[in-house]
Parts: sequence; structure tokens; C-alpha cells
Amino acid sequence: MEEDLMKLLAPIFLSLILTIVISVRGIKHGSLKTLLTATILNGVILLAGFIWLWSSAPDGLVQLIQAGIYGISFFFILAINIVIVFIGKKLL
Repeated sequence: MEEDLMKLLAPIFLSLILTIVISVRGIKHGSLKTLLTATILNGVILLAGFIWLWSSAPDGLVQLIQAGIYGISFFFILAINIVIVFIGKKLL
């Protein structure tokens, strides 16, 4: 059970960490380009994790729950990146 939970959460944490790093580093370069890069990276990592878990999920209900978790995670990580970029832009 713990191993399955780690497989589910690993892409979410990886996406969160990488997109935050990109957002913080890209504050000076421009908000739209930084947000676009972070969003694409976020989507690719979560999509890869979703496809990987989708193929190993035993049940349709589990697959539906995974899709919901990754979808919600995508929007929360995107919101975090937007806040970082716009607050960082105002502070600089």
C-alpha cells in the first residue's frame, strides 16, 4: 500500500519542485514565458506519471481517482507558479 502511494505521489512532488525552481529562476526573464515553460513541464511530468500508473492500475475506479488526483494537482501547481511569478515580479 505504501509503495503504491509513493508511486502516485512521486510525479506530483517532482512536478511541484521542478516547476517552482523554474518559476523562481525565471522571474527576471518574463512572466508569460516562465509560466508557459513551467506549465508545459508540469503537464508532461503529470501526464507521464498518469500513463505509467494507468497501465498498472487494476480497476477502472482506481484509474478514475488517479485522473482526478493528477488533474487537481496540475491546477494547484499551476496556481502556485502563478503566485510565485507575479509576487516575485512585484518584489523585484
